[in-house]
Amino acid sequence: MWSSPLCCAMAVVLFFTAPWNISGAHSPRRSLHVHQNQDSLPRELAEARAALESGDSARALDLAEKYMFGHQRDSRGFLLVGDLYASRLPRGLFRAVQAYRNACRADPHNPEPFYKLAQVGLAVRGSNGEALVTEGLEKALSIDPLYGDAWEQWLTVYRSAGRREEMIGTLLPHDTLVAVRAMIAQLLIEEERYQEADSMVATVLATDSTNVEWLALRAQGALEAGDLAPGLQDYNRALSNAEHDSTDALWKQVVGIATPDELILWSGGVPPERRADWLRAFWARRNPDLFAGMNGRIAEHFARLRMARREHPWLNPLIDPDFMEAGRPLFELPTREETDFVTKCEVFAFAVPSRIGLGGAVGAMDPGPYDRTRVMVSDGQAFLLQLPPSLAGITGTDSASSPVLGYNMATGLSDRGLTLLRLGPPDQQVLGGDNPLYPDCNTTELVRWRYQRWGEIRFNRVVRTGQRTAGEISFQPLWEPQYQATMVALTEDHSSVPAPLVFGVWTAQFKNPIHRGHTDVAVVTTQGRAAASLIALDGGTWEVRQSGTGVVVLRAEPGSHSLVAHAEVGEELGRQTLAIEVVSFDTTPSISDLLLGSAWGDGAVDRQEMLQHVQRDLTFRSGDTVRTYAELYGLAAETGTSWYRASYLLLKSGHIDRDYVADEWPDAQRFEFERRVAAPATETVIEALDVLPQWIPDGLYLLRLEVEDLIARRPAGRATIALEVR
Repeated sequence: MWSSPLCCAMAVVLFFTAPWNISGAHSPRRSLHVHQNQDSLPRELAEARAALESGDSARALDLAEKYMFGHQRDSRGFLLVGDLYASRLPRGLFRAVQAYRNACRADPHNPEPFYKLAQVGLAVRGSNGEALVTEGLEKALSIDPLYGDAWEQWLTVYRSAGRREEMIGTLLPHDTLVAVRAMIAQLLIEEERYQEADSMVATVLATDSTNVEWLALRAQGALEAGDLAPGLQDYNRALSNAEHDSTDALWKQVVGIATPDELILWSGGVPPERRADWLRAFWARRNPDLFAGMNGRIAEHFARLRMARREHPWLNPLIDPDFMEAGRPLFELPTREETDFVTKCEVFAFAVPSRIGLGGAVGAMDPGPYDRTRVMVSDGQAFLLQLPPSLAGITGTDSASSPVLGYNMATGLSDRGLTLLRLGPPDQQVLGGDNPLYPDCNTTELVRWRYQRWGEIRFNRVVRTGQRTAGEISFQPLWEPQYQATMVALTEDHSSVPAPLVFGVWTAQFKNPIHRGHTDVAVVTTQGRAAASLIALDGGTWEVRQSGTGVVVLRAEPGSHSLVAHAEVGEELGRQTLAIEVVSFDTTPSISDLLLGSAWGDGAVDRQEMLQHVQRDLTFRSGDTVRTYAELYGLAAETGTSWYRASYLLLKSGHIDRDYVADEWPDAQRFEFERRVAAPATETVIEALDVLPQWIPDGLYLLRLEVEDLIARRPAGRATIALEVR
């Protein structure tokens, strides 16, 4: 089993069943067509409907077909028959299509039969399904471009430049409707006709300058075109009105780079009044340079989106074999043919020539220790990873049971497009294998993207016998390093702004002395200037603070946060993003984290002074006296005096991670002090100790402070920190 932090992030689901889909809920669009009132149905159809609702589908079908055959110009009979056969897919496919097409001919100005024809195509998928969807949706939109969710469904189907041009022509006769002009503008943006799109959106915004969907659309066009100032201005205006975003337009623009945690949080429902802060926090977690004063990740995202849409669209989502079934599980061991190909073509290296003049294969093909409880599926929608018990009942796992909508359909991008969007262009692209001695290694169906930071991500055309393929090249890792790199592409996203500086970061938490219920988090970087921000997973307010001393103090409410910490030495930048749980000190008594520094002078010690002397890398020279600092909260007091026992345990450790979490340290040195201090109840008491050099010869140590309130006769808590002496 793998124990990296990435594996922990993998225990999430990215394979969504309706209505829990990653693109956000679709709100109904206004329809121009006036539907036939059910109360005005002819008696035969009314009886058929009643039979259907009572569960007697055979009688319902018999009544509907009798009416249909006797009323060839009434589409209502054909529609009901089509509905009945559509409920029996795939067995009823031919009869359902026939009935709906007859309804289309009987009532060619009604979008309903065309729309239902498309629903059959979406259900059966494959090449037949794609043809039906195209035929039905495009005709329905030509009649009524605002009919139901026909537009949203059409956007999930591959649209080439030619198809976009045709749809623009289809929509233009309806451009007196502002919503239709916005739809045309979206297609113009996809065509990279940004000036035309901007002019079109300007006319739409003239009717409502606060419409979030249209502001987001205009911002996208400007940012894709490289017009950063107006693009960011419009994007910020859209964010400010995010509570009115009934179409999830802002979410749809960024869903392709959302992390598993963010997908789950958004799908669980972000209250409208929190959406602006939530989305701002989404971008704040991705800020590539906290020293820059402006978040360049937003502009980078839309530039990547333009490139990915142009170079790696998802060509045939309804035909793709992975969309038609559960997909190819990536945890499966490679086939013999795959193993032979990889050994011969991909892990081949030239060594001392053998007698037959060939080099040798480097290492045996080993797929690695795959966890068979972690199901990863290479599919057209997204990836099914290990399903947490809390989510298993919500989502379901049967892709055939209901429609699914995942990363690829939500973005219209292939797996390579998603990788480009999330990680940026690769440092190197390799077509085929590395071995030039075998012609079959030279194939364009195998593509490998190499990233210096994450390794190699392998894409290959997956062919299944008996199914029509659509030319998609999908993720196909075949050994552990490729699997790990693929997981990075699916669970993380990163800026292309270089950040080569390697540095460490640690934190210490204290009670905020002024703001009740808040916690101060001291963020310490091991080198360079520091900049840091604490961002709650559910949004909220945050700030970026910088310090030339490498120590930044941030204030936050208790709960789960992302700590974004950057360090800078000269012009070299480094960044880290860590998950952190901000604790509450409201429960008393309690104890803060520990700070360590080289001792200086005598006299009273306070937090501010200690932070000025803190040892940033927690490494001390042999012979140094180490000063410790902690704060105690809520000790009991009698006549204005608190009485407590401070026990220090000092353990020389050869396994820091293991010993840090151990409850008992039987081999540790122990120093105990009983202290009486003048302090009213609930006041902060400072506990400090100078650890003498003779107690800490060279080595790695863990220092633990345990405090017992001797008046209240209960423990106040404990704090642990690591240090090195050399």
